[in-house]
Amino acid sequence: MLNELAQYTSHRDLLSNAVAPGRPTSAFLSPLIAPERWHLGLYLGSLRLSAPSFRHALRVTVAVLLAMFLSYAMAQTFQDDALKAIGTHGYWVVLTVIVVMKPGFALTHQRNGWRLGGTLIGCGIAVVLFHLIHDTALYLAVLFLFGVLGYAFIQVNYLVSALCNTVLVLTAFHLLSPSGDVVVGARFVDTLLGCAVALLCSYILPTWEVRFLPGLANELKAANIRLLKAAIALIGAPQNATDQARKSWGAAEQAVYVALSRFSASFYRMMNEPMRHQQQAVTFNHLMIQNHVLAMQVMHVVSTVESRPAAANEIKRALLEAKKLLESQDVPVVSNNKSYSMSEPHWVSDSVVPSMALQQLIDAAEAIRRDMVRSGAA
Repeated sequence: MLNELAQYTSHRDLLSNAVAPGRPTSAFLSPLIAPERWHLGLYLGSLRLSAPSFRHALRVTVAVLLAMFLSYAMAQTFQDDALKAIGTHGYWVVLTVIVVMKPGFALTHQRNGWRLGGTLIGCGIAVVLFHLIHDTALYLAVLFLFGVLGYAFIQVNYLVSALCNTVLVLTAFHLLSPSGDVVVGARFVDTLLGCAVALLCSYILPTWEVRFLPGLANELKAANIRLLKAAIALIGAPQNATDQARKSWGAAEQAVYVALSRFSASFYRMMNEPMRHQQQAVTFNHLMIQNHVLAMQVMHVVSTVESRPAAANEIKRALLEAKKLLESQDVPVVSNNKSYSMSEPHWVSDSVVPSMALQQLIDAAEAIRRDMVRSGAA
């Protein structure tokens, strides 16, 4: 097995160093999002009330101050030996606020629920373990297991990560000072208070997603226009310019994937916000669907041209018309070319491209143009 892994690694290195003719290796291996260098203007531009980062900083500051006040109040209130753990571990409130609060309103609410649910389940598991296990070696095994799982799931499933980290922390405190179930209750109460503070402070100068959707819609439309241009250039590229055209096509594909994921993520975050802030939800949803349809149809017909060159002229004409529709603003585009019939499944130029695919491509571009005007993003 080790020899096979070594052979695979050496073969992969050879492929990464060698550029095959006609294959855009560098375009596909390049990162999807280019790293942005830090500069002073980036920091100074955030020092204004309209900047989302500045608003988030204010929210976190207010939330942390409120959490520190609650921690101090609990430390002064719970002086009895039986409840002293609740006041002693009041810093868990501040920690919960810092971990839960995110720049977006919907993200904060989502993470709030995950943190609270994971802590509740973790406290229940910890209570069961404390009553079933009495061996220190087993507790060390529990620490190792839940410590690994907590960090493994932190980017995959935050609820599971919060659950594992809760069991980890409570088990560590139980090993240091077995104090019954008081520390478990303190963990849950402090997390509950921290989540309540984060939820309350998320309404301070919130940044609603509808503010970003028009700009992301323009980025997505520009990415699709770039994809159409790259497709047209690839279809009509001479033999000596094929490599460069393929590299441009690969970069355009990556740009579409990134723009579509950014727009869809922002849209679904908006749908988790209060109803009064879900503006133009139907239009933006239709815009997301049509952009996806357009991109997939363009990729489909371009892959068909490589195997069936006879359909190149018809496909190029459809791509040009779709590009013209996207580049137009609110002025209707009158096409002098024929439309493809959707009623019967005939084929274009005896190739494997049905006329329905080309018509769907053009219809998607027309729908994007209308939705951009309707949403005010154009």
